[in-house]
Amino acid sequence: MVSCSRLSSLGRAVSGIIGRNSPHMQKQRALSSHPCRARMGTIALVSADRLNYIKDVVSYDVINLSEKNVVSSEGDRWKRHRSVVRNAFTEANNALVWDKTLRVLSEMFADFDSRSGDGTVVDATETMASLTFLIICSAGFGQSLAWSDMSEDLLPPPPGFALSFKRSLLGAVHGIFIRAACPNWLHNLPSWAVPTVAKKTRLAFDELQKHLHAMISDARAASLQDSSSSADLFRRMLDANSGIDESLSDGEVLSNIFAFLLAGHETSAHTLAFALALLALHPEAQATLREEVLGVWPTGKPSGMSDASYKDDFPRFTYTLAVLRETLRLFPPVPRLWKIVQRDAILPFRRISPDGTLAQREEFFAPKDSLVVIDFAGLYMSPTHWGDDVEAFRPARFVDTPTYQWPREAFFPFAAGPRACLGKNFAIAESVCILARIVACYDILPPPHLKGRTFEEQMEEMLKYRVVATLTPTGARVLLRKRQ
Repeated sequence: MVSCSRLSSLGRAVSGIIGRNSPHMQKQRALSSHPCRARMGTIALVSADRLNYIKDVVSYDVINLSEKNVVSSEGDRWKRHRSVVRNAFTEANNALVWDKTLRVLSEMFADFDSRSGDGTVVDATETMASLTFLIICSAGFGQSLAWSDMSEDLLPPPPGFALSFKRSLLGAVHGIFIRAACPNWLHNLPSWAVPTVAKKTRLAFDELQKHLHAMISDARAASLQDSSSSADLFRRMLDANSGIDESLSDGEVLSNIFAFLLAGHETSAHTLAFALALLALHPEAQATLREEVLGVWPTGKPSGMSDASYKDDFPRFTYTLAVLRETLRLFPPVPRLWKIVQRDAILPFRRISPDGTLAQREEFFAPKDSLVVIDFAGLYMSPTHWGDDVEAFRPARFVDTPTYQWPREAFFPFAAGPRACLGKNFAIAESVCILARIVACYDILPPPHLKGRTFEEQMEEMLKYRVVATLTPTGARVLLRKRQ
């Protein structure tokens, strides 16, 4: 679904949003006096034509480290970033993600199983954030931190550093909006006049850049001694950036790594937290998922080498992947995407009445400097593409059968076109592995304090969220009970 508005001199103002959100998103209705449904070809056109419909990159400056990255750049600069960055994401890296995910999960399970009581109640958002953080550190940076490191920082900072790598990284991740809200001149004031949170955030970013520059030096030195390639993103990006005419600066490389950390850490964690809450609320879907996993892993875990497990086992997790996709449909991390029109354009669309009836095809004039809004949340609630039960959690809608194929043209969880997410396969491999292992080893249940509540009351509590950089779950607490 697409909406269009004119850019004002005071900033970008969207006149309306087309579509409606999931009932789990408080059943908010779209605010548009002229509801319409863009044709799927229109969404593909807007996504693919990056010259006439450019990304609103100013909105993404918050995720720059010191320089632009592939997410926050456009035009020739974006092409230069993409030519390097896309070569970092390979099947070898996906296998590494699988391997590191299995390792961290084993450590997490050992921690849970050491606790007394009838299972472990976890805040799924916090737990998945810790899990995905450790995975991106290993598969992204080559830094293998242990699960126990998330509860306490046992290692002091290296000589010459004020913070450890972990603390600087977490401080920067959690402080991106604080940094954006603090102008540079603020830090020129006397120390007593600068808010403590601003000083801590700046220290985290400064220390993170020092750590990353040191890692670049170490990686280059290691490459001189050992010419074999590494599978982690950091080393692969350095390798892809060497020996080319339009290489990225070290600052640009670091900014790209930081962008991947944010996307691969928080976005995946939030989707997984929603998925665990949904599985706790829908035991029948959980049982189907477990049946598939145990058919692939009879003991609940791979029997062979992890890289072989990824190659041989990952393609067999069709329902597990369907659970992930259904979660992304109901809770898209980025519900809407903005594109700026560079020259006058005509967009075809069809109006939709309150009863769902579609009118004849019409054309909408989108003048230069208009803002085109692709409303993913509205698209994913379309009965035309997803059936009359769009408000239900039904992963089977993403499983092909001899008589049915799910509508790929109406699903863009990682965006589409040339600017689609480069880390898509990284995120999918990680998420599928996490869901498969957790469901194989634990029953996922609503937390004890919701026992006796109606399904609707449990759903309302467990699927609460707030909108920050992405859709962030705030009520996803679940009970993990060890399976015998």
